[in-house]
Amino acid sequence: MRVINGGRAATLAPQPAMREPTPFVWLDPATQPTRPWTYGNHLQRKTASATVAPGAVGKSSLVVVEALAMATGRALLDVTVPAPLKVWLINLEEPMDELNRRMAAAMLHHEINPSEIKGRFFLDGRDCELCMAKQVRGEIAINTPMRDGLIKHIKEHGIDHLTIDPFVKSHRVTENDNSAIDAVATEWARIADECNISIELVHHTRKGNGQELSSEDGRGGSSLLNAVRDGRVLNKASSKKKKEIGVDVVSDRATYFTVTQDKPNYSTGSGAEWHRTVGIELGNGDWVATVERYTPPDAFDGISVADTLAVQRAIDMLEDPRQSAQANNWVGKSVADVLNLDTDNDKRRIQQMLSAWQASGALIIEKRKDSGKGREYPCLIVGEWVNET
Repeated sequence: MRVINGGRAATLAPQPAMREPTPFVWLDPATQPTRPWTYGNHLQRKTASATVAPGAVGKSSLVVVEALAMATGRALLDVTVPAPLKVWLINLEEPMDELNRRMAAAMLHHEINPSEIKGRFFLDGRDCELCMAKQVRGEIAINTPMRDGLIKHIKEHGIDHLTIDPFVKSHRVTENDNSAIDAVATEWARIADECNISIELVHHTRKGNGQELSSEDGRGGSSLLNAVRDGRVLNKASSKKKKEIGVDVVSDRATYFTVTQDKPNYSTGSGAEWHRTVGIELGNGDWVATVERYTPPDAFDGISVADTLAVQRAIDMLEDPRQSAQANNWVGKSVADVLNLDTDNDKRRIQQMLSAWQASGALIIEKRKDSGKGREYPCLIVGEWVNET
């Protein structure tokens, strides 16, 4: 084993002198190779990336579907996959029988024939006993036989992508020790580089106490996020948020969550992309969850030009059409009356429509003066009337 003290490799032999600096040579951008992405702009060859999430959100089910997308070459979650790839998924928490159930649920739901992934999908569970490093009395020992064996298998089978779920089970070092975590994460990055593959490290977050989490909220030291080239975070939707995106929280008990790429090194990242869990009956009586993409309904779904004109007419009849949703005379109440909406359950949707009508000029802001308090307040009045024809 190669011993690392304080996160730095010990000098075991004289090292070569620093080489001469390399002169920069201009290359025509049009002829340069494109980045070797393996999944959207999150996973790339020769790099390690991280996905962090709290428990019971759906991260393990998500990476199963993403691995299947890479193996089939299909955009199962509306994320670009360059071609069918060879994928190795190692889940260090679950037994194989449970992983087989999750695979079955995902393949049934996304209509994947086993022949599509034959020879391209490799799956191992917690009996794999993968341990990349240990920490004893402050010293970090990289398990070189384990690492070298892993590299050998990756090259022999032509693996293109490797997922480790969860990262914390792939080592035995102190989680809050940044030097130790950096040593382990750097070792995974070295493997990605040597094998020309992408690696996904799945990690748990600290308790969020109901707050929106970022990839920086990964449990333990911050070195994991610093060592990877791309980071993303999963956030579970609250009941309030589910209502805002059009979910009937009484009848729909699925987990809804966002995936946000908030630590991009090689891209511009992504906004919050919605997903949800789906229960699949396997045929043996078991119901198992998998993941699919979810698109929140557009605020104007089912709203016609005639409806917009009716809203304008109703607002034009108001004496005091307040813009503020906190006002008793909030203009949104008239919108709700015309469109048969609920000002409580559909409040977010009404606000989105009002904002869109302002942006288009169908409604405009007019400042009026409160005669009693002497302050100005904004009202929404009709701007440019819409034309039904």
